Amino acid sequence: MQFSRREYTDACEQERGLDGWSQRYMPLRPGGYRGSIESLRLPGLTIARERVGVAVEERVAAPPGHTVFVQPLAPGALGRANAARLADDSVMMLKGGADIHVAVDGPSDLLIVTVDDARLPEPPPRPAEPLCVARSFPDAEMAGAWFLSLLLGPAVAEVPGAAEHAPVLVGLVADKLSHLFGRIAAAGRPGDSATGADFRLFRRARDLVAAETEEPVTAAELARRLGVSGEALRRAFLASVGVGPGTWLRQRRLDGARRDLASGTAGGATVSEIAMKWGFWHLGRFSAYYAAQYGEPPSRTVRRAAG
Repeated sequence: MQFSRREYTDACEQERGLDGWSQRYMPLRPGGYRGSIESLRLPGLTIARERVGVAVEERVAAPPGHTVFVQPLAPGALGRANAARLADDSVMMLKGGADIHVAVDGPSDLLIVTVDDARLPEPPPRPAEPLCVARSFPDAEMAGAWFLSLLLGPAVAEVPGAAEHAPVLVGLVADKLSHLFGRIAAAGRPGDSATGADFRLFRRARDLVAAETEEPVTAAELARRLGVSGEALRRAFLASVGVGPGTWLRQRRLDGARRDLASGTAGGATVSEIAMKWGFWHLGRFSAYYAAQYGEPPSRTVRRAAG
């Protein structure tokens, strides 16, 4: 039984905060980044509370062979999961190993309980889609409050004999999760067909951009290469991430530049060379965009990476 709490000032750091998860976070709007993760790790089970203080796009996959219960803890930030709009009182079940795309319009606060399928008293439901969303129900609300009560950190993890009682606690949590997964799978709603079409187009665009090795593509060029109108592309991006393709492309280029600047492994490249690599041909404009996005000039990121 191990408790930890970490605070983050960079999306690149927080995306590595959940054990065994594959994640990539990208801020969607300007503003300094802030976030935190509290987690209680037990054998085959992790209870975590993740806060992100800004609008972000997340591409996430839970560990294979695991199932995940997710419950929003704070109302107000409307979000999308695989382009399906989420209500404040949504609860979710995720299949481990499957790629899930999430975008939130503002600060978020999530309870995330990840369990090894082997710990469940019976195999978890396997709906056709890797993400199943349902409206919350009383059992889910009570379970969420109990899971949160276990995140008391040292007050739980350091109780004498806590380690010896961990298997009993895992069994109780696993029993509750098995019940919740069954309810969510039974009540889960299918995605809207129009939203599904928009999300498929967004994924095609995202994958094309990720595979691009030439100069950064523009929104107009992206629409042409996908064989769709500019309006169709814009609709797909708004439905999937809440911003248009032009904004998303610039945010992605800024994110790529920041990762290069912060990694300290850019092969000795200068700030100007990294800016040009990511399609920013005017260094002054790049610096202004960068400072607005991350709250610091590129040079400060380089100095911090150098130690």
